[in-house]
Amino acid sequence: MSSSAVPTDATPQSGTGFVKAMTLTDATMLVAGSMIGSGIFIVSASMARGLPSPFWMILAWVLSGVMTPIRAMPTWLQYVTYANPLRYFAEVLRANLLTGAGFDLLWGRIATLAAFGVGLLTIAAMRFQKRAA
Repeated sequence: MSSSAVPTDATPQSGTGFVKAMTLTDATMLVAGSMIGSGIFIVSASMARGLPSPFWMILAWVLSGVMTPIRAMPTWLQYVTYANPLRYFAEVLRANLLTGAGFDLLWGRIATLAAFGVGLLTIAAMRFQKRAA
């Protein structure tokens, strides 16, 4: 009786250092990531249905700098984008993917995102507490 039904080749491919193997942790992360990803799509779809107009969602994307460069916007509108957490996420994602910037260069934007998260979570908890009482 063999310990594995499918043979695995856990040797690196011709000096690349890439190992063709999947552990239980890798498989668990793949499943968890798929579940989280599908949940994000379901939640965003239900949020979009709750908006009175698709204009508001498009406005959030435009003001984040995802669809248009923030530097191409009028100066007064550039200041408005500082209130949009999606702006900081887009900056972190773009800097990391395109230039390989690490935490040492992006910590300010990441801290701003964390502050938005803590602030919005606090507001949500206070509103929920009022409704529950």
